[in-house]
Amino acid sequence: AFYGDEDELPKYYGQIKEVRRIDSTIELQVIYLTDCWLPKKVDKWDDEDMIISCARFKVKPNGKVCTYHNTNSVSHQVHASLDGKNKYCEIYPRKGEIWALYRGWTTKLKRSDLKNCEYDIVEVTEVTDSWIDVLFLEKVSGYSSVFKCKLSSGRQKMSMTIDRTELLRFSHQIPAFKLTEEHDSNLKGFWELDPGAIPVHYLRKE
Repeated sequence: AFYGDEDELPKYYGQIKEVRRIDSTIELQVIYLTDCWLPKKVDKWDDEDMIISCARFKVKPNGKVCTYHNTNSVSHQVHASLDGKNKYCEIYPRKGEIWALYRGWTTKLKRSDLKNCEYDIVEVTEVTDSWIDVLFLEKVSGYSSVFKCKLSSGRQKMSMTIDRTELLRFSHQIPAFKLTEEHDSNLKGFWELDPGAIPVHYLRKE
């Protein structure tokens, strides 16, 4: 996954064709992917230029090779299901992953809106052919990138079932790992998120 210029979040996918080491620097040869298919029942964006992060993807037709002289544009390796003799890859939320959802999602969102978007951060807890269950997360006070389950006023974990027709609610995956006692016993079971993929409005708080 690669960071985009619109909001500096990892919403683009690419295939790294070659890695070269030149003196003390690394050079990457990358071809970007483009979405090529969404399930018929999925609600589509009104804006045809709006970014899609969950779909079937393929290498851009006649796509040029982009050269990067560092790894600053790279966020993380994506788990994708290969299809069509490896011609296509499918990228959808998987159980145990952390994703950002567009807050106040609507199909009327435009690419030009991305810099002002706000997001909810969730843990994917169950995935079926019809729906995806998520738990809402919130930032732990005093930490910039540690998150825990968000609780309701009744101390219940806040969750949501997302119908697959609303798959485009999912903005992008956030690399994360679960903390253990080895990190800090007070944070055991919480999530440490990659700051580079956390929406900026979370980082502005506190």
